[in-house]
Amino acid sequence: MQSIKPISSSTKALFLALAIGAGSSLVYLFKSTEPTEVKDSAYKRYLFNDDERDIKDVASIYADPTDNYLLHTRPVYDVRAMMSNRASQYDDPSTYGDLTIMIARDKNSGEFIGFTAHQKLSFFKSKLLFLAIAKDARGKGYGRTLAQQAIADMKREGARKVVLDVREENQPARTLYESLGFKAMSSSRGFVHYGLDLF
Repeated sequence: MQSIKPISSSTKALFLALAIGAGSSLVYLFKSTEPTEVKDSAYKRYLFNDDERDIKDVASIYADPTDNYLLHTRPVYDVRAMMSNRASQYDDPSTYGDLTIMIARDKNSGEFIGFTAHQKLSFFKSKLLFLAIAKDARGKGYGRTLAQQAIADMKREGARKVVLDVREENQPARTLYESLGFKAMSSSRGFVHYGLDLF
């Protein structure tokens, strides 16, 4: 009787890739919990894990109606639900778990610096949904560094293209993203849609 040969690791990888192509929810098997860090940086960056302090600090950015740094397309946005459910659409259960939220704090004082949130749109495409820096931490290069780290995280998760939306009047953010290589693809409803190819 002929013995059955074990499936090789390469064949297993092929089967997994085919399965991922058939069901987008399986893509999240590749989500990394290990953030990309900058050597000798003055802050720590970690995966959000239902910390009440993190929720309050992120919510504080939204609380200032005069702050144009972080505006969503909706007039009312439930930050707590977004973070607790890790959902790009906080009121849509089908999106629960689709966000990777990273928090940055000063290594010594623990003061909140900022956060990023990105989602995987498809096997090779991810979206940087949020990048925000606390007011007291702005002007120190954190925005650029956190953006670069978020891009590195998405690339490590398999993304070959990163997209994001920026309000047309938010020129500082547009200048930052364009300096990182993002190209404006189109615009609609007051937003410019950017894309960055990762090759």
